[in-house]
Amino acid sequence: MGLDPDAMQSTTKSAVQATVQAAAGQVEVMVRNLADGMRDLFGIMLRLMSKNIDEEQMMRMNGAFVPVDPRVWDQSMDVSINVGLGTGREEEKAMALNQALQMQTMVYQNYGPMNGLVSLTNIRNTLADQLAVSGIRNADRYFAPMLTVTLHRLRLRLKCKCCRCSNRRKHSKVRRLIQTLRSCRQSK
Repeated sequence: MGLDPDAMQSTTKSAVQATVQAAAGQVEVMVRNLADGMRDLFGIMLRLMSKNIDEEQMMRMNGAFVPVDPRVWDQSMDVSINVGLGTGREEEKAMALNQALQMQTMVYQNYGPMNGLVSLTNIRNTLADQLAVSGIRNADRYFAPMLTVTLHRLRLRLKCKCCRCSNRRKHSKVRRLIQTLRSCRQSK
């Protein structure tokens, strides 16, 4: 199976991509059909287990054995299928993520951190997804996770900048709180 090297000599890049995507599309259809059959199979297994098992069973979940009673399971549970095949659309995903990031940064810059639509966590997640599309799965090496302490500190900093309060005592309390949060973060 494969292409004759001479057959693709004078073909444009977009024609080659269309040919590759068509072949990947056929594989995706076959996998979807197989997944539909597996969904039906597991539905039958669920119904058989809930009808024919008379006592609790020990099952391993998250590395530990726990007692499970299949008799109380809902037999009408449904399964959704997500066929996660790479079909050569990584460029499209990367472009969509770039557009989303541009819109997020525009909203964040124009309306501020308290805009209710985009947070720094959303922007960080978009950046992590961009890395994942590029094949880099460990986004924490490049972008720090947005912890609640970090978010709280950023909110306090924003409030401090916005109010520019004349009450020095109140201002110094905010500074001490920020310093306390920083020292907590450094100690972890």
